[in-house]
Amino acid sequence: MKLQILFRTFLIALFSICIISITGCNKDEDEPPAREKFFGTYNVNENCSFGNDNYTVTITASSASEDAVVISNFYNIGVAVRANVSSSGTELNYNDTQDGINFSGSGSISGNTLTLIFTASQGGATDNCTATAIKQ
Repeated sequence: MKLQILFRTFLIALFSICIISITGCNKDEDEPPAREKFFGTYNVNENCSFGNDNYTVTITASSASEDAVVISNFYNIGVAVRANVSSSGTELNYNDTQDGINFSGSGSISGNTLTLIFTASQGGATDNCTATAIKQ
């Protein structure tokens, strides 16, 4: 008799643990793509070997892939440059040619500040630039 009571108690405890374990297994929320932290409009302060400039860019999703963005009005000439966002979601890289100008460089984001280091090359001329962009 005592053995039956002990066995029943053990089965009830085991069943309870199984039920608690199963109900605790919910699907985790999908995290938004890493590129989303780059989305927005930025005020840019650009320092280049050919001169300095202040302007605005807008960064949006690229339809090319889940880890790509489009930077509109890049270099303040109205072109849209495509960039790939790293898996960490804090860096981007680009090598894109628009209007005959090759833009090659990288960037990193920290809080609302995006820092871009790039070259703009056309023919034999290369403009070396560093830009600090603050999200509006």
